[in-house]
Formats: sequence, structure tokens, C-alpha cells
Amino acid sequence: MDRHVASDSSLITMDHLQQPLTPMQSFRRDQKNALALTKMTARRRACRRSDNAERPSLAISFRHNGSSSAFPGASPGAMDWNGSCCCGFMTETTTNAISTPQPTAASADRPPLPPFTRETAIQKVRLAEDSWNSRDPEKVALGYSVDSRWRNRAEFPAGRAAIIEFLERKWAKELEYRLIKELWAFTGNHIAVRFAYEWRDDSGNWFRSYGNENWEYDEHGLNRLRYACINDLPIAERDRKFHWPLGRRPDDHPGLTDLGL
Repeated sequence: MDRHVASDSSLITMDHLQQPLTPMQSFRRDQKNALALTKMTARRRACRRSDNAERPSLAISFRHNGSSSAFPGASPGAMDWNGSCCCGFMTETTTNAISTPQPTAASADRPPLPPFTRETAIQKVRLAEDSWNSRDPEKVALGYSVDSRWRNRAEFPAGRAAIIEFLERKWAKELEYRLIKELWAFTGNHIAVRFAYEWRDDSGNWFRSYGNENWEYDEHGLNRLRYACINDLPIAERDRKFHWPLGRRPDDHPGLTDLGL
């Protein structure tokens, strides 16, 4: 069975390379490789985000049994095919390539980081409140580690994908959601909060949900454990206390203690 040098089936195979090529076969081989290169270049150019970015120039040459076959403008030695392929994949040498920033441990940090002070614990609680008031499941999930584990009422989401799915269901049910969190206690990488949020269902019935949460953070400031106990209180619309426009609670809006909750 042929083993292909690249994923594109139009490229020559290892079996072809192991046999002497006639001039016509060599010409056809070069035509196929030129076509494959054109396709790859077009795909890469289509994926570039900026039209102003400098285009990298491709330089590819092929050498088989000591003879070199290069495309016009290619630099020699870009690919070595002396009876075998390098790593089994077609590679390309680029000049003036656009560098892509690599993720680092620092770029994954979500400050403030533990161990918490009273000031940074209060800041962490407010950042969590702001995130949840966005009602954006993917944005909220970024504040949790990839292996974060929850207990939320009687559900146990584990991992970001499960967290996103849980939050999508939550906010499809809990409409006009507005949340206030307040620091209760902290130590090291642990924070305890109390919270209340108001919402209505699709029939117009209003509720105020009260709860407590225990959080544990990793060294990057990501929440890896979240335990939440919540109780729902039916309320009349006239008894609502949270009236700010949907989204982040304004800085001058009273907190839970100020509201007597």
C-alpha cells in the first residue's frame, strides 16, 4: 500500500520515489507537486487575517537520489528526499513569516492571585459578579480551570465544556438575571461568598434566589472548586430590588448589606 509523503493525494508516493523515473514521469511529478504547492499557498493566504501582512515567500525543493528538482524561485535544500521523506510530512521553508505569540503560564493568569488579602478577595468577588452578570457562558467559563468541579444545587458539572452547557441551560430559564455577590470570608486560596439574584421565568413569575458559595483557586487565579447552595423565593414584581440595566451592576448601586438582604 502506498505511503503518501503528504496528506494531499496528488503528491508523489514513497513507492514512486524508489523507482527510477523517466523524463516524462519526472515532468508529471513536478507538475503534480507544483499544483499541490499552489493549493497549499492559496489556503494559507485565505486564512490570513490581515490584508496588510507581508506574505511569506515559499521555498521548496526536492532532491531524489542525488538529483535536485526545484520550483522556480525556490531555494535548494528546503526538502530532502533521498529515498525517504523528512518526518513523513511535506514541510515548507518561509521567509518574512508572521510570528505567532505562544501562550505562556503568565498569559493564563486571572489576577488577583492567591494568597488573598481582604482587598484582593473583595476584588475577586466583584470580578466574578461582573462576569456572571454578562450572562455569557463562554466568558464565565474562562474564570474556571479546565478541570474545575462544581456542585450547584443538585448538579455536578466538571470541566469547562460542562460548565458552559450548564450555564446555557440556566440562562435560558432564568430571564432578566441580575446578581449581587458579597464577600463572607477568605483565607489563603479560599473565598466564601453570599449572594442573591433576581430573575423571572418565561411566564412572568419573579424570583429572588439566595445562596452561599465556597471557592478554591489554583495558583493562576482560576476557580477549580465551586460549591453552591441556593434557595428560590417567589416574589411579586413590585418587590424587586435589582433594577439596573442588564449587565454589570453600577458601582453606585447598593450591595446586599445595604439592601438589607
